[in-house]
Amino acid sequence: MDGLRYYREMLIKHIDLVDRRLIAGEQIPHQAKLFSIFQPWTELIKKGKRRPSVEFGKNLTVTSDSCHLIVDWELAEGRADSELSGRGGRTIGSEISPAEPVGR
Repeated sequence: MDGLRYYREMLIKHIDLVDRRLIAGEQIPHQAKLFSIFQPWTELIKKGKRRPSVEFGKNLTVTSDSCHLIVDWELAEGRADSELSGRGGRTIGSEISPAEPVGR
């Protein structure tokens, strides 16, 4: 029953957004838009490339070392590619060093 209640609330929200945008001619703020009722965390990601220039999901920046191991990551909540600093939100720092030889 909770699932039904959730979809009813999403339907009411979507009808309100359509009414505001199409009937009232209001420009809906990006944060108020609903892109997926099944994954409400989904965001619109505008890309600089030609096709596709728009994608849906979450923007994640990953930094890897020379061995392709992930050393840093940042979930870019509501930020475009151009707004990312290139440094992740979780900096691991100087404690990363090349692996020591094993068995010598």
